[in-house]
Amino acid sequence: MIINTKIKLDDEKLINSVIKALEPDNIDFPENIFMSISHEKNMIIIKIECSYEKILSCRSTLDEVLMIIQSILKTFKNIR
Repeated sequence: MIINTKIKLDDEKLINSVIKALEPDNIDFPENIFMSISHEKNMIIIKIECSYEKILSCRSTLDEVLMIIQSILKTFKNIR
């Protein structure tokens, strides 16, 4: 199973900050779960791959990534 998530942001600096913040979380996944993060233009693209047996772990991984992104966005909003 593959989950593709795209997040549109208008600020290139913010996009780079989000990607850098997620890099440490992009290691040491449970067995049979893989994640990649990239960007195109003003979109962050998160791809999570897992087996159907790991669907709940896959969902938890996506939830965690989205919470991290939300925290980063709130921080940027507060310092601007």
